[in-house]
Amino acid sequence: MSDFHVVVVKLNNVRKHPNADTLSIAQVSGEYPVIFRTTDFAEGDLVTYVPIDALTPDTPAWAFLAGHRRI
Repeated sequence: MSDFHVVVVKLNNVRKHPNADTLSIAQVSGEYPVIFRTTDFAEGDLVTYVPIDALTPDTPAWAFLAGHRRI
């Protein structure tokens, strides 16, 4: 089992996705690329970063993730 931290970060280096009209890419923590819907966030926004492959608890705080399928 690995240890990780869910952190609040500022979106930096936001740019349009080269192959999608409605998506953007930003760097999180200086190294991790994150793809998101362009209308959802903007450069400088504070966001919560949950590391890839993280398992979140089945509690009300994380209920907004219910039903989303992993790719």
